[in-house]
Amino acid sequence: MVNTKHSICLLCIELGLLFTLAFIPLQNIPESPIFFDDFEEYLNNKDIKKAYTVWEDGAILNVTLQNTHVHSGKQALDIEIVSTNPNNQSINGSIYHILPRSHRNWSQGSQIRFWVNNTSENTLLLSFNFKEEFNEYWAINSSGVFFLQSEEGDLLQQEILYGNLPISANYQGFVVIPFYSFTVPDWSTARGDRIMNLARIESYAIAVNIGENSPNTFTIDDIEVSGLDEIITLEIQGVKSILVPPSGEHHEQYTAFLGSPAKNTSENVNAIWSLRQPYDPLIKIDDKGNLAIPAGVKDSSVILVAVYTSQENNITKEFAIVLGNGQSTSEEQITLETLDKPTQVVDSTDHQPSKAFETWATENRVLFVIISVSAILLILSLLSLFQRRIK
Repeated sequence: MVNTKHSICLLCIELGLLFTLAFIPLQNIPESPIFFDDFEEYLNNKDIKKAYTVWEDGAILNVTLQNTHVHSGKQALDIEIVSTNPNNQSINGSIYHILPRSHRNWSQGSQIRFWVNNTSENTLLLSFNFKEEFNEYWAINSSGVFFLQSEEGDLLQQEILYGNLPISANYQGFVVIPFYSFTVPDWSTARGDRIMNLARIESYAIAVNIGENSPNTFTIDDIEVSGLDEIITLEIQGVKSILVPPSGEHHEQYTAFLGSPAKNTSENVNAIWSLRQPYDPLIKIDDKGNLAIPAGVKDSSVILVAVYTSQENNITKEFAIVLGNGQSTSEEQITLETLDKPTQVVDSTDHQPSKAFETWATENRVLFVIISVSAILLILSLLSLFQRRIK
């Protein structure tokens, strides 16, 4: 009887554990990254310089270990932007890392993530690329999306700028780059099939366009390749420029769409709408995405904010709108009008006689042909007469 009661108790405990696990959200269960470098294994600056080598033909960079601004552990990678390259004036610099054999299979990954600390007052233009073993390079596309991620996992969707990741001044946090935002760059000289093969990755590189950031130092920590599901994107559809009405109120409807770049699908979703500070308090947006611009607004722009909440995290997308005062045409409208209306060339006064002659010749084609042939025959006769006199 004792054994039976003991078995029943054990069975109840096991069932309780199963029910408990069943109700734990999957996104809260930690997932081990496919590749991870937290810079804790390097003993000194000599070690880190061997592991993360500066490209000698690029801008002058210097890499060191530091233990002040770190995300985890006791060490992080400091990258000092020194100057342009004095030999070729290159403003693009990079450091590359050759992967150990045991860390070259990224086939289960969907994204690259790293922590960055930009202490500069200027925007930092970062990039990232990796190379397939015996094959082509993959670099950030000239356009597309990447994400800034908070410690809680919330994502702020950002636009890639000419193959660069614009990291705002004083930003400290994660940068997430989905693999769908990579392409084979024009500078890749390796022959390949232009099909991403993540099973054999040889190396990766962190690049920077120094711009106004020389000299400057930024920090990288916790570089990882993770196998989370595809990161969905959030898009806002609506006009990008609005003329402030001289009276009354102007309304524009904005709509949020959730997209899957891998599946090339998109669906309309409900989002939480707001306006980013600072903005004119006269401007309003309701919970349906209806923006109201009343007369008297002084701002030259306003930024919409749409937030979509899923089971995994929140995705935020910002959308900038240019506001006009009604007295000048916006750049976008000028461009559209120029495309719609072909350029007209007005004849000058010097061209008026030839224009009149063309009109007369078109209207009197038969007479024009007779006169032309007669003129040619007369010229030939005169030439023949002149030739006989010479003889």
